[in-house]
Amino acid sequence: MYPEIENGKAECTNLVVGNGDSAPLGLLDSVNIHLDPKIDQALKEHYIPIASLKIESFINANMIGKILIQLVNYFQWTRFSIVYTNEESSIHVIKMLGQLGTAGKICLSAVEPLPVLSKSDQSEEAHMKVFNFLLQSLTSKSDPDSPIIVIGSGLSVDKFTQVLTDNLDLVSKFQWFFSSMPSPKIIQSMAPMIERVSTLSPYPGTINELEKFWKAEENSNQSHYSLFHNSVKDCDDSECVKMSELDVLWRTYQSLPIVHSIFTFAHAIRNAWIDSCKGTRGLCQSLQKMPRKTFVSNFLETLNFE
Repeated sequence: MYPEIENGKAECTNLVVGNGDSAPLGLLDSVNIHLDPKIDQALKEHYIPIASLKIESFINANMIGKILIQLVNYFQWTRFSIVYTNEESSIHVIKMLGQLGTAGKICLSAVEPLPVLSKSDQSEEAHMKVFNFLLQSLTSKSDPDSPIIVIGSGLSVDKFTQVLTDNLDLVSKFQWFFSSMPSPKIIQSMAPMIERVSTLSPYPGTINELEKFWKAEENSNQSHYSLFHNSVKDCDDSECVKMSELDVLWRTYQSLPIVHSIFTFAHAIRNAWIDSCKGTRGLCQSLQKMPRKTFVSNFLETLNFE
């Protein structure tokens, strides 16, 4: 991407969907742009698959639910509380944990949904009042030293963690477990109670090739790198790539969905090549003429990783 930013054309004419010949292979979506009805319709009409780069797309609700159940059994928790984002994936995880309660293995002290927020919401003061009330309600129903599991991610969780850091005396009486890793800035703000904060995170926590790349880019002083960090990361070149263990873990956490999406497309193309080209090197005529719908339905959507 960086060489393209630095040397590529200003126009995106090569990405315009026309008769199918110049349409992109797929969309790696980091900002949920596919939720725009017009864009979603265009993508479906031209069979352009979407790969969300949100961490939830890489670690699905079923996987998170299984991991949390393993942790509950491992730590022998018999009583805990849950606060969650009001969305389908989080609700699915709660149902999985609720099965433990049905079996009589645990007791849920409290189950509280987080308010739904969007970036267009402007009333900061009103939000803080709602989240503070939620925290008071949640902690009043929970036993001291008992775990409170935060399920979900996004703006609502960010706002809730901000309230946690503003009430350290209260929240330090409980154990906090996040199903999605908070940003390093949020974790650092919880330093006085860090021994009571845990989160799911990738293992291993470092992608060596990625770290070598960032370090090389940091020292290269290339224009596209400087532009990217100054405009998006809001930092000076000298301090953009932080190398603490926490920052490295955060980069790995954010990068995994991208790596997974690229490998998914690559494996689908490889399988299509094996099926169409029968071992002939390069892009054979059969693969060139393959309808986009065939590629998506026969090779991309059917792909599974063990």
